[in-house]
Order: sequence, then structure tokens, then C-alpha cells
Amino acid sequence: MSMLDAALDLAAADQKIIPCSQKRPTNTGGLRKASSDSAQIIKWFTDNPYLQIGMMMPPGSLAIDCDVRKGGTFERAIEILGPLPPTLQNVSGRGDGGGHWIYAFDGGPISRHHTNGTGIDILVHGYIIVPPSLHHETGKPYEWIHRPIVALPEQARRVLTPVPRIASRTTPLTGKFGPSYYSLEALLHVLNRYPVQGINSALFWTAHRALDSGRGAEYENALVQCAISLGESPHRAKATYSSAAKNRGSR
Repeated sequence: MSMLDAALDLAAADQKIIPCSQKRPTNTGGLRKASSDSAQIIKWFTDNPYLQIGMMMPPGSLAIDCDVRKGGTFERAIEILGPLPPTLQNVSGRGDGGGHWIYAFDGGPISRHHTNGTGIDILVHGYIIVPPSLHHETGKPYEWIHRPIVALPEQARRVLTPVPRIASRTTPLTGKFGPSYYSLEALLHVLNRYPVQGINSALFWTAHRALDSGRGAEYENALVQCAISLGESPHRAKATYSSAAKNRGSR
């Protein structure tokens, strides 16, 4: 089957397509211009019939992406997430056994701190390269292993559910150098205001404030655990606090 025919089949199933080369979108506008419009898809793959097919993650689905080069095998995913039943599988054209295992997922927040650094990624947004695209390094095609898509098991859902934020009284910061500024309650309040992308910097800052107050060792566990509950990996959270302590010279 040609790339064009495969892309049109996906579009007919109401999947949005994006043309890719070396796994990256080639169209102006990127993901915002992903389309299931047959005329647009015909133009893309007629102009360049050797493009890879990028398929936007369908609503209501979750993909477990295993990158074998980074240690991410399906067996490793089972060790982390618990038993995973057979489901629709997209085998990478890299030829090393990696790829995507696609499960039904009805939404909700996802935490990746258990899979960080394991070669396993959890995808609920974005796109994946799908068959019969050719891998840009090996020239081998991606392949479907057709199975019914099954629901993500409850145990895996629990592992991927973010830990609730550590509760703290919302003591207002009374002033830049006020008495509550270095209290544990105030520092936890600061951490809880940050999204996942800013947690590491926020932890480093609060660690310095704790150290300045002379309570670095006393506050360490609570601040580190708070950062972990907000999505930071345990290893990185502990390393960040230690780095702040080393930078200060003592705790």
C-alpha cells in the first residue's frame, strides 16, 4: 500500500494526518494544520510520496512509547506499570522491537515521574509515525500488529495518576524578608504554585531559602516530597536539593 493510500484510509477513519520527514512535520503550521481532508492529504503525498505519515493521537487513547535504545522495552513498561494486555501495536521501523502500544484511555491527568529516564514515554497528545512509513535511518517500514484496542489497566492508571499535592496552609508571604518568608508553610505554598515545568527551579529556590533560615536539614524531606508530588522525579528532586546545599556550603 502506498503512503497516500494509507493516509487516506486513516483520514476516512476520521484520523488527523500530518506529513513528516525524519519524524518531524514538514508542513507550514505544524501540528495545528494536521488534517483529515482528503484533498489536502492528496496534495501532501502527491508532492512527495515518500513522506512519513504522522497520525495525531486519537481522543480517548494513550500510547506507551518504548525506545529500546534508551532501555525502554515493553517488559520494562510492565515492571513499572504492572501487567499490560495485548493491544493494537505499532512496531517501529528501526527494527529493534520498539514502538507504540495503544490503549483506550478516558482522560485525566498523567504523571511521568515513574517513567522518566527509562526510555518509556506516555503519549496522550501529539502524533506518532505510523505504517507503512519508512524509518529514516533503516529504510524499514513501520508495521501494525492488529489487535483490538483494550482499556489501560487500572493498575497502570494508578501508577500514572499524579500524587495529590501536599496540603499546606496558605500562609501569605508577609513581605520579602518577613517572618513567614522562610517558614516551611510559606515555602510549600510557593512550591504548590508552580506547574511541572517550573518545579525544579522552584525547589532549588526554596531549598536556598530553607538553608538561609538555618533549617535546610529540617525542611529537606517535606520540600523534596512536595516537588515529587507535583511531578518531579525522586532522583532529580533529591539531586536538586543536594545541589542547593552544596552551593550554600552547608545545610
